[in-house]
Amino acid sequence: MTYARTNVVHAALGNQKADWTTKSEASLVLSWGLPILRILSWVFTAILLAGVTGLLRKT
Repeated sequence: MTYARTNVVHAALGNQKADWTTKSEASLVLSWGLPILRILSWVFTAILLAGVTGLLRKT
């Protein structure tokens, strides 16, 4: 439970830890690519959950 509270919940709320930030001299691919991948992972997770729960089913 402690792991979930300290890592998962903070990441979901957008409170970035030092682990989620890139250095200032990082390349453009890392500076923009990693946050975009992180956002896309949340979008795909929401789509997956909507599909599994049946929210995407046609009526």
